Amino acid sequence: MSGITTTNKKAGFGELAKKYTSTPLPGGITAGALLAHLPRSLSAPSLRPGTLPIFVIAPGLAFSGYMSYRGAPREAAGTLAAWSTIYMIAERKSVLKFRGGVRERALFALMGLNAVMGVGGWLNGEKEGGGGGGAGDI
Repeated sequence: MSGITTTNKKAGFGELAKKYTSTPLPGGITAGALLAHLPRSLSAPSLRPGTLPIFVIAPGLAFSGYMSYRGAPREAAGTLAAWSTIYMIAERKSVLKFRGGVRERALFALMGLNAVMGVGGWLNGEKEGGGGGGAGDI
């Protein structure tokens, strides 16, 4: 027998959330999907109140991807969860009353996934350094 041992240990939710939020992809892809939703939102004669979250939240999601790229995955996970939750709170009426189409519901589901995985990644992430931490350490 070789000296290689394998374990059939299944990764728990915490490990899965850490893997999900340790790359810049969730923040970048979600910001891109949100900005791709923008032309449809602007087709109305006047700016709807629903377009404001796109202008405010997309940079926050992109910044969470940048934070993960720069080596702060725990802070990036928290930022991703916070901005995704803010979007879900802002858009809950249009999606939950089934006024939106499939694209709106898919984006809402993606934000929900980001919020849950972001909280899991933040709770299970290692705090780097002994100081106060946070985004100022980047």
